[in-house]
Amino acid sequence: MQYFLDSQNQIWAYEDYVPQEEIKEGLTPITNEEFERLTTPPPPSAEELLELAKQEKLAEIRAKRDSLLEGSIEYKGHIFQTREKDKLNINGAVTNLILDIQSTKSISEIIWIDINDEKVSFTPNDFLIFASSVAYQTQEITFKANTLKASIEAAKSVEEVQKIIWEG
Repeated sequence: MQYFLDSQNQIWAYEDYVPQEEIKEGLTPITNEEFERLTTPPPPSAEELLELAKQEKLAEIRAKRDSLLEGSIEYKGHIFQTREKDKLNINGAVTNLILDIQSTKSISEIIWIDINDEKVSFTPNDFLIFASSVAYQTQEITFKANTLKASIEAAKSVEEVQKIIWEG
């Protein structure tokens, strides 16, 4: 290839077989090395590399948090789903149970379905403990993600960012 610059520093390239008379007039020839220097972006700065590492690590932490929040919980030998809609259903059952406790106390058993579609029987009090466990797990996952995010933001080097991992 033959490379050239015009008066406005725009690069022109022609195949080696193009005769000189077909090359635009007024162009200044440049070497392959000059072409590479002009077309290769500068390497990212340390600050840019750190910001990129932080963004990648934040995305990793968010993905882990979201995966855990949409996961499950083990309670008394059964695995229960804890997706957002499951938590809404649990909260609805808790609200219904609390209203019942304050009035008629007619609910003596709550049946909930585990991850294997097995019916699991709860006493009202045990169901409240189960619901509290789900809420506590959600809180712990969220707090852990927030703590890790703060560590990422405070990191001063790419190496510090890379050492931050979600354990457990």
